[in-house]
Amino acid sequence: MYVLHLLLAAVAPVSASPVKGAEVVLAYDGFKLDYSCQRITTDRWTYTLNKQNKGTAKRPKEFFLDPSYPLECQQTSTAPYENGYDRGHLVASNHMDATDESRHQSHYMTNVLPQVSDFNQRVWLTTEKMTECYRQIKPVTVYGGVIYNDASNDHFIESHNVRTPDLWWKVLVSVDARGNDLVISWIFPNEDALSDASNFVTTVADIEKQLDDGLGPIPIKDTLKNIKGDVKKWPTRC
Repeated sequence: MYVLHLLLAAVAPVSASPVKGAEVVLAYDGFKLDYSCQRITTDRWTYTLNKQNKGTAKRPKEFFLDPSYPLECQQTSTAPYENGYDRGHLVASNHMDATDESRHQSHYMTNVLPQVSDFNQRVWLTTEKMTECYRQIKPVTVYGGVIYNDASNDHFIESHNVRTPDLWWKVLVSVDARGNDLVISWIFPNEDALSDASNFVTTVADIEKQLDDGLGPIPIKDTLKNIKGDVKKWPTRC
């Protein structure tokens, strides 16, 4: 179940250009989504991983609509996207393996957006592996989001009533072995043939300059916002 902090009374079909509107917080088992009913999209998400909440729940074979959230606020289909796009997880399915419920909820379409397959399965996967590995060392808090700024790739409005994000960003926050703050952040174009994930490392301050979701700053310490993280401190294998 989730907590709705605010729900729009009227719902409009997705348009080619973003519409400013109120957000709801969908609080699932292990993660939260900042979701716009009016625009049929999650704008941001957050969760924390550690050794203790790692489990063995199996990955669902399907995707689902959220049965507890108004259907008119969700994508109109759970079917695969076409034209080289995956049903891209915002909160990684593998990170939500603590319980069957959390893994199932990670396959709700509220946690899915069109993501170029090559991007999803290579560089975005690298960031997920870094998170999965470092959780074995220290707790990791993940902040993520998407940005819409180009309607030319909105291929799924008719089939799913959803736009295609143009930028995907992610921030990992933790501490090192000495207890010192550790941060790394990326912003990626939603494109294929991207180079190594390390080439897209940026600062939180730079991400914040591009945000237009009306949700305010990314909630980490100001002292960390101008640090460009070092990928060598975030292994992908543990």
